[in-house]
Amino acid sequence: MDELVPDEETERAPVDVGVENSSTPTRVASRKSRPVRVAREYAILAIAAIVLASLVRAFLGQAYWIPSPSMYPTLKVGDRVIVSRLSYHLGDPDRGDIVVFQNPDYVDTGRKDPVSRGLRNLLEVVGIGQPKDKYFIKRVIGLPGDRLQVKNDHVWINGKVLPEAWLQPGVRTLWDSGMTYGGTEFKLAAHSYFMMGDNREESRDSRYFGPIARKKMVGRAFVRIWPVGRFGGL
Repeated sequence: MDELVPDEETERAPVDVGVENSSTPTRVASRKSRPVRVAREYAILAIAAIVLASLVRAFLGQAYWIPSPSMYPTLKVGDRVIVSRLSYHLGDPDRGDIVVFQNPDYVDTGRKDPVSRGLRNLLEVVGIGQPKDKYFIKRVIGLPGDRLQVKNDHVWINGKVLPEAWLQPGVRTLWDSGMTYGGTEFKLAAHSYFMMGDNREESRDSRYFGPIARKKMVGRAFVRIWPVGRFGGL
């Protein structure tokens, strides 16, 4: 049977009074160095956590929180979703996918040093500390090569009305003078995708900023993890 080795701090050899103990300075030094050792271990753990979070964020996926009602009722304000970064390395986006992509108009004014960037990555992995306007989440409506048109309150793809089972009854798709992109009919270029929110009247989407290049896509949202009562696939 293995024997428990006593901690040198709690079980020491008795010392005669008046006799110099040469090991005492060593023990005092050991006690003084313990906070330094603990601080060093925490620093190593923190660096490892930041590196791991950065790798997960870059290659697997991360959580995102929903800041606006543009995807209501599919996603509500405050929901959190997991976004797979591998999805579009393995295949092409499909019509109907819910996708997180970079806001075409976002300008990053945050700090650029590695520590700040690492901490931000760590927080973003769990859906905390994300800049509100850095990413959008919308649904893929138009695919490369599609001829897309908006008329009679519907989306038309290649001359046919697009069935949109994800929309609530009565939702209208409009294209008015306030929508700044192009016109109401155009053909999508290669590697370009037309994105719209399910809440059409409350969504700033491709009707305003145009199609999204595939390289701007972060990944596909595939599961809602919060709130617990609405947990489920997307």
